[in-house]
Amino acid sequence: MYLIKMKSTLKSKIAKEDRCAKERASEFDMKTKCLNETKKPAIQENTVAAENQVSDHIYYLGQGGPRVLIVGNSITLHGPNANIGWTGCWGMAASAREKDYVHLLFDKTRELCGGATFCVVHAGIWERAFWDSKALNPLEAVKDFRPDFLIFRLGENIVPETCEQYSLFDGVSRLLEFLTIPGETKSILTTCFWKNPKTDAEIHKSAKKFGALVELGDLGDETAMKASGLFKHTGVAAHPGDLGMRNIAERIWQVLSLYLILNPF
Repeated sequence: MYLIKMKSTLKSKIAKEDRCAKERASEFDMKTKCLNETKKPAIQENTVAAENQVSDHIYYLGQGGPRVLIVGNSITLHGPNANIGWTGCWGMAASAREKDYVHLLFDKTRELCGGATFCVVHAGIWERAFWDSKALNPLEAVKDFRPDFLIFRLGENIVPETCEQYSLFDGVSRLLEFLTIPGETKSILTTCFWKNPKTDAEIHKSAKKFGALVELGDLGDETAMKASGLFKHTGVAAHPGDLGMRNIAERIWQVLSLYLILNPF
């Protein structure tokens, strides 16, 4: 009788623990669901206005060696803006000019080749109107640069909904065909630092036609890659810090250096 009572008590205890475990699991699932529903897409971290980021949208570095054209946005070049607490005139949010990905790549290229000529272009206007051929007008000044290599570092300011209205693939095609030399220029395209599924998908498609692809989206998922805590403006702080810039440069360099080795200057 005692044994039967013990078994009954044990079963009751196990059943109770099982119910509690199920309740905790249900509560966890509910919290996870709520978290996933309220978590913003990575691209929404970029709250820095896309307009009026620079006064001069083109600059040059070095001379001789391979000619490299970099077309980018605020991660490539952003002028001073007291309203958001940004005082630099280089890639946001590196702590110094020489620590942004552009200058890191320039130093690596110059060291490997003994010289390098970089043309750096802020093309935020194109991002906001990639479907309009007139968006290429500000790039007319660099059309004659005749690059050996082009680095496409754009996408974060493209509104995802516009990719449903217009063909980003066609827009990228027009841009690259406008700036490169057919059969000569080697192109490298990167995905967005903050994941942007619709835009990234079109960049993938474009890379298959025009050149090599470099993935960056996972970097934007890591707090350590950003300038977190260094700026009050959350949009500036969400940009790549020094570590993020080094990783961007290193990933692009893995492709660019291979091109340079295979095509020595």
